[in-house]
Amino acid sequence: MQRNVKLAAAFVVAACVVPQAAAVAADLVVLSNQGAVPGLKEIAAAFS
Repeated sequence: MQRNVKLAAAFVVAACVVPQAAAVAADLVVLSNQGAVPGLKEIAAAFS
């Protein structure tokens, strides 16, 4: 449990240190089957 807390804290610190421009420039590529496409379109709308 203690290891998970340390790992989570490290991710929070890293997220604060990384420039926000890097997060804006990232692309998301998803490979899926036909049944998952409607759900992926909803997720894509949340990112735009």
